Amino acid sequence: MRRGNTVVELLLVLPLLISLGIGVGEYSYYIYAKGVMLDAARTAARVAVESTATNTAVTSAVDTTMATAGFQTVGYTVTTNPPSVVNTATGTDTTVTVSCPWGNFGAHVLPTCLGGIDPAKQINVSITMIRE
Repeated sequence: MRRGNTVVELLLVLPLLISLGIGVGEYSYYIYAKGVMLDAARTAARVAVESTATNTAVTSAVDTTMATAGFQTVGYTVTTNPPSVVNTATGTDTTVTVSCPWGNFGAHVLPTCLGGIDPAKQINVSITMIRE
């Protein structure tokens, strides 16, 4: 009789434990993806504040960092403020923003109704540096 109780308890708890494990994995991947995007924005901002900077060089810096992490095809966008980094005055704040919908970052096993991250969630990271 007691051995049957153990099986029933396992069947009741196992789906919760599996969902919890998948959720931890999904949130960990989200933090990793956001960290990669932050590194890409930081690298691009360093390029953007140089006196010889171009918008193409800024975008290329993001492309290189994202490709190194395996995210070259996730459909991210790169924006700068000011919109053109060419001939920007020394001392000007220059911001690089990298954005991408979370749904572009691969498989999402845990549905949002069970605590998963909504695929429509927009990940935005920005880095501001002062032009040299």
